[in-house]
Amino acid sequence: MKKSANVKRIHVKEENTKQAPAIDLKVQAVDLQEVVRMGLHDFMLEVGMMAVRQTMEAEVEKLAGMRYARDPENDKSRWGTQQGLVYVNGQKVNIQRPRVVKKSAGKHTEVELETYKAFASPDAMNEAVMAKLLAGVSTRDYEETVEHVLDGHGVSRSAVSRRAVKESGKLLEEF
Repeated sequence: MKKSANVKRIHVKEENTKQAPAIDLKVQAVDLQEVVRMGLHDFMLEVGMMAVRQTMEAEVEKLAGMRYARDPENDKSRWGTQQGLVYVNGQKVNIQRPRVVKKSAGKHTEVELETYKAFASPDAMNEAVMAKLLAGVSTRDYEETVEHVLDGHGVSRSAVSRRAVKESGKLLEEF
């Protein structure tokens, strides 16, 4: 899927409170024909992935400061990106996640990003799998019931079965 050139940028307003950053989506001159061609669902998934990236970038800026800025008092710095995954629409989606390290006594220690941790949590996917299985969808048919994201994976019948067993075990313990 080609990224739409009409979505210019998602701006994240940073606040010093513990609330999640507010996302201010600015879409300029949306080409309706492009949205129709992509499909509204695909367009919204792409906007959602942009929001995920911008939210992680806002946390990195809060921890390590602006890109290319040097602050001798800040012991955290950017450390490139790494392949990661997030859960979207009942499936795994690959993403480049930013890295931050803390420097102390000549050692570099990875700083875990809270936003990435939240987006990479499989709990939402487990709940989606259980909801569909309890509604009567078999693990063989699960893949046909999800609308595929461009780089989505992790919806094979064996993966769905493993998630169902794990989640139903949790539900049984709660019961």
